[in-house]
Amino acid sequence: LMVMSYIGTLKAWLYRPLVSIFGTGLMVLRLPMLLAGVASVGLFYRLFYRIAGLRAAIIGCGLLATDATYLLTVCFDWGPVALQHLLLVSGLLALVRFYRQRPLPPLFWVFCLLGLGMWDKALAVWMLSGIGVAAAVVFPDRLLALASRKRIAISILGFTLGVLPLLVYNLENEWATFR
Repeated sequence: LMVMSYIGTLKAWLYRPLVSIFGTGLMVLRLPMLLAGVASVGLFYRLFYRIAGLRAAIIGCGLLATDATYLLTVCFDWGPVALQHLLLVSGLLALVRFYRQRPLPPLFWVFCLLGLGMWDKALAVWMLSGIGVAAAVVFPDRLLALASRKRIAISILGFTLGVLPLLVYNLENEWATFR
């Protein structure tokens, strides 16, 4: 379930069918994470466009697509960084969709994607907690207005499903991630 106490095997699970079909090689190892990086930029554009409009989306994506740290981590992906970015941005985009339209399935997927991000790399807790604290400070009334037992249950269910491998690993290994 885990490569290390804080890095899950999501990437390995995703690579298993690719390696069994195409074998090993530089393209098989690098191309999927490059595509994940490109997808993250595209989703980042859609996220910014929905939140702040065309100009902000173009500027934000221009900055992201030329950021040396982002490019190096995605191109070389020495850790599960590309997947972490993809899962976080996908989750936030689904969150905006839920907020605007209020259907429950996107709410489930928001938290499932964020839970997968935690399994992929438990250090995602820093990004998620930062986003959560920022939302609570900036939008407390909106968060309270959205809270209901059903929505909270769906959120917990989605996050638990996504983070389940990390939870199972920690239950079996005396909470190694947290130690």
